[in-house]
Amino acid sequence: MKSLRPIALSLLSLLAACRGESTDGAIRSNASSGNNGSSANPDAAAPAPSADASAPTTELVARTTPAVEPEALPDVPARETPDADFRRAAPPAGRPGRFVAPRIQRFALANGLRVYFVEQHQLPIVVAQFVTRRGADDVPVDQSGVAHMTASLLEQGTSTLGAEQLSDAFAAIGAQHATAMDWDSGGGYVKVLAPQFGRALELLADVIQRPAFAPEEIERWRARRLADIRAERDSPRVVAGITAARAVYGEAHPYARPLTGVESTVRAITRDQIVQFYRSHFAPQDSALVVAGDITLAQLRPLVTRTFGAWRQEAPATAVPATRAAVAAAPAGPTRVWLVDRPRAPQSVVIFAAPGVARSDPDFERLQVGNAILGEVFSSRINLNLREAHAYTYGARSRFAFRRGAGPFTAGGAMITRHTAAAATEILNEVQRIRESDVTADELVTARTAIVEGFRAQFATAEGTADAISDLFVYDLPDNFVARYPQAIERVNARDVRRVLTARLDPARLHLVVVGDRGAVEGGLDALRRGPVELRDHEGSPANSSANNESPRPVSADAGR
Repeated sequence: MKSLRPIALSLLSLLAACRGESTDGAIRSNASSGNNGSSANPDAAAPAPSADASAPTTELVARTTPAVEPEALPDVPARETPDADFRRAAPPAGRPGRFVAPRIQRFALANGLRVYFVEQHQLPIVVAQFVTRRGADDVPVDQSGVAHMTASLLEQGTSTLGAEQLSDAFAAIGAQHATAMDWDSGGGYVKVLAPQFGRALELLADVIQRPAFAPEEIERWRARRLADIRAERDSPRVVAGITAARAVYGEAHPYARPLTGVESTVRAITRDQIVQFYRSHFAPQDSALVVAGDITLAQLRPLVTRTFGAWRQEAPATAVPATRAAVAAAPAGPTRVWLVDRPRAPQSVVIFAAPGVARSDPDFERLQVGNAILGEVFSSRINLNLREAHAYTYGARSRFAFRRGAGPFTAGGAMITRHTAAAATEILNEVQRIRESDVTADELVTARTAIVEGFRAQFATAEGTADAISDLFVYDLPDNFVARYPQAIERVNARDVRRVLTARLDPARLHLVVVGDRGAVEGGLDALRRGPVELRDHEGSPANSSANNESPRPVSADAGR
C-alpha cells in the first residue's frame, strides 16, 4: 500500500484542480508525511521558504499558491427514487438459515489413532489437526510450564529436519502451522492448499512423532519465555489472572499456576522432564487426527496410514495409567481479598473469581446461556451496568472456563481507579440480581442467538470445523452433539438460568483480586467488608516474602486497557 500513496495524492490533486480548489492540503500532507503521520495545519503561520535547492519543490508551490474559493453549486432538489419509502427504515432482521450439521466420517489405524473426517469442497483447502486428550492438568505445580514448553519445542526441529529446515519446508508449500498445549488437550495443526496436503501431512507427522528437543533449542526457548514473563509483569490483566488462579486453587492444584509457567519453574525445567511429558502425553492410542476440507475419504485413508500408521510411541520412564484420574476440586477455605500494588495506575483490574464447573456438567448449555446474559456478550448485564450506566470501564465480562476439571469462574475488567470499590459492588449486585429474579425474554433471545450463530459460524471454514470436531474427541461427546447443540441452547428458559446460576454462583464465595494503586483503592476495598486486604506480588505470593519480589513500577496511562 505504501507504493500507492504518491499515485493517490496525484489523483487527489488532479480532481481538486478540476473543481477549482487549492491543492495545498494534498501537497502539504505529502511533504510532511514523515512528521509522525500528522497533517499540517493550513491556517498556521508557515516559515519562509528556504533557499536550499534541496527543499521540496511541491512544498514551495504549495506555500506560494493562494487558495481559490470553490464556485458555489446551485441547489438541486433531492431526487425521489422508486424505493425511497423502503430506504427510510432499516429492514427487519431475517430468520437464521437452516443449520445442517456436517457429516462426520471415522476410521482408526491399527496403532489406535482415531481419525475424524469432514468433507468440504467449498474451497481448495485442507486442515489436519492432531489432538491428544492428555493436557496439562496433571502437571505438578513445581513443573508448571513444561506442557507449554514441550508443545512449543515440537516445531523446533525433528530427528530428520532441523528447526530452520522444518520452517523452510512448511514455507515451501505455503502452509499455516502451529503446535500448542492446553489444560485438556494439545497437539499441532497444518492448513494448506489441497494439492500440497500430502506433503503437509508428512511434515505434521514428523513434528508429532519425531521431535528432537535439541538442548540448544530448549535454552533458546527458555530465554525467550523468561523474557516474556518479565514483560508480563507490566500487564495488569496478566498479573490479575495469575493471582486470581492462585486465590481460587491455592498452592498445590495444577490450575493454581499459569499454563505457561512462572519464572522459577521455567528456569528449573530439564530436558528429561520435557521428554517424559512428551512420551506420557503423545501416544497414538490416546490421540486423534481431525481432517476437514477438500479431500475425499478414499484419498485420505492411504495418506494417514502412510504417515501415522507405523507410529509406536516409546514408553515413558514413569508408567501412565490407562484411565486418567479426576481433576481435584479446588480447596475449600475463606474468601480472599488480594491486592497487587501498582503505584499511580490510572485503572484497577478488578476480578471476582471462584471454582466453576467442568465441561461434563449436565447443565453446560444452561450455564452458557445464563453467563451470556450475566457477562459474556456486549449487551450483558455486567457490561451495560459498568460501562453504559456508570462509565467505570471500557468493558467488563464474566466467564466460565469449562475444563475437564472445574475451571474458574471470573467476572470483572479494568476500572477507573477512583471507582474500584464501586465497580466491585456493582459486579456483586449483578450476580445477586440474576439469582433473585428471572431474566427477560429479550435477554434470552439475544443470548441464545449469539451462542447458536457463533457455533454455526465455526463450520464455515475448514479450521473452524476441525476445532469443533476435535472437542468431540477430547470430551467424549457423541457425533450427534453438533446437530443437537443448537437445539439444546434454544430450549433454555428463564427458570433454567435462574436455577443453575443460583446453584453455581454465590456472591459470598467469590474471591476478589485487584491490581491497582494501593494508596487509592485500599480504603474502598476495606469498606466492602469482604475480609482483610492482603498484599500480593505479581505471582500471587505474599508481597513481603517472594524471593523474586521487585518494587512495583509505575505504569502508563494506557496500562490495563
